[in-house]
Amino acid sequence: MSTRERKPNKLNSLRIKSLNERLAARRQTKETLTQIADDFGVTLQTVAYHAKKLPPSIRFKASQQLDDAEVLRLYGVHMSLKLVAQELGVSSPAVSKALARMEWKAAA
Repeated sequence: MSTRERKPNKLNSLRIKSLNERLAARRQTKETLTQIADDFGVTLQTVAYHAKKLPPSIRFKASQQLDDAEVLRLYGVHMSLKLVAQELGVSSPAVSKALARMEWKAAA
């Protein structure tokens, strides 16, 4: 066994209802599934499973609009893609795509 703390995969019915409400409000709060999983003390996979069960009007892929100026500012002070992503709360590929998009806009 590893020394890492194991999180439960199951939620009781009351916590599932609370989780679904939190996932529905996620659009306004801009929370990530990882943050919600940490708050509920369960795995990311458990939260993702319940998010997929929501109606399509509520379920969505969290595509945050990155502020181009903020990405350039952080990347311009010689921060790595990973550090910029952590600072903005998005994935490294999202920052990379944003930089590539800005490069294409500048070339056009």
